[in-house]
Amino acid sequence: MKEVAILAIGNELLLGETQDSNTYWLCQQLTKMSAKVIRAVMLPDEINFISEELKKLCTEKVSLIITSGGLGATEDDITLQAIAVATGVELQLNSVAYEMVYKKLEELAQAGRINSSDMTESRKKMALLPVGSTPLENSVGTAPGVSLRYEESLIVALPGVPSELKAIFTGFFKEERLKFFGAYSERDVVVACGDESMLAPILSAVATIHPMVYIKSKAKDFVEEKFLIKLHARAEEQKVVNRLLDEAELTLIEKLKEVGIGLYQKS
Repeated sequence: MKEVAILAIGNELLLGETQDSNTYWLCQQLTKMSAKVIRAVMLPDEINFISEELKKLCTEKVSLIITSGGLGATEDDITLQAIAVATGVELQLNSVAYEMVYKKLEELAQAGRINSSDMTESRKKMALLPVGSTPLENSVGTAPGVSLRYEESLIVALPGVPSELKAIFTGFFKEERLKFFGAYSERDVVVACGDESMLAPILSAVATIHPMVYIKSKAKDFVEEKFLIKLHARAEEQKVVNRLLDEAELTLIEKLKEVGIGLYQKS
C-alpha cells in the first residue's frame, strides 16, 4: 500500500482567509485509489518550513508527497524553490514548461482576458522547475504542475486553485493509477439498529477476523433507527479486494444475526 503525505501551502490558509478544500478532495481521491494518507500538513509560504517538511518525508521514504499551492507568478509562490532546496538541485528554465505557459497565455490573450502573451520575468518564473522534474499539463490554468522523483519518493506539486489541482491530478494519475496505487473498493451495509454500542463489539470482532478490511459504523438515520457500516479494502488486484470484502461482509452479517440484528429493509 502506497503511503501519501499532503502539504497544503499558503499563508491564506493559515490566516483563515481561504478554506483548504483541496486536502479534503485529495484524501477522497487517494483513498479510492488504494493509497493511505498518513499525514496532511498546512504550511506557510516560507522556504525553510516547506523544505524541512519535504526532507523529513523523503527521509521517511513516503511513496508520494503532494503539495498544493505556490506555483504561480508572484513573489510569494515559492513551492518549487523549496522543493529544489529539499532535493539539493537548482531551478532551471524548463523548455516544455515554458511552452505550456506561453501557449496558455496566448489563449488568454486571444480571448481578451489578458493584454498580451509576453513572457515577462514573473511569467517565466512559472517555467523555472527543479532540475530533473517533469512539467504536468494544466488544462485549466497557466502554471504547470510538476513531478519529481527523489530517492524513494515521488513529489507532485499542484496549483492551489481547486479546479486546476483537480484537472492536473486526474490527468496525471489517469493512466498510472492502478500501477502506482493498486486497487480499492468500499461497500455499504445498512443495519436495522439504532444503538451503536451494540454494533461496536461486533465490528471489533469482524475487524479482528479480517484485518485487511477497515470497518466503520456511521449514523444513518436516528428516526428510522439504522446505521451505515462501511467496509474498505485495498490490495494489488481488484479480484483480491472483492474477495476480502465478500468474506468480511459475510462474517458481519453472521455476527449481526447472532445478536438479532438484521439488515435494514425499506417498507
